[in-house]
Amino acid sequence: GYIEYIEEMDHQSRVMILATKEELYHIHTSNADVDKVLQALLRTYTGLFSDYVFINESVLSFRYGLTDQQIYDALIELTRLRILHYIPRKRTAYIVITTSREEPKYVQIP
Repeated sequence: GYIEYIEEMDHQSRVMILATKEELYHIHTSNADVDKVLQALLRTYTGLFSDYVFINESVLSFRYGLTDQQIYDALIELTRLRILHYIPRKRTAYIVITTSREEPKYVQIP
């Protein structure tokens, strides 16, 4: 056929820290969960300062005694504060057109 439907593909969450190491020493938020999540990220994952790193919110919540929602909210808050950039996990379906696109001069509509 002309169209292929690919059911929900899973894209893992990604994080990259935007602040420098020196700036992180001076960051203190009023929310203890936010501080805890930032510390958890730094202790659990490597390469956060140089590139996007795949993370698993469920692993963080299990290890550090927070709910998945608390982890998510803290990551959103850290993104809002421009300390890091968080790309949440998403499950999306795709539609792929399997044939090449025809140039308009070759298409005839009666």
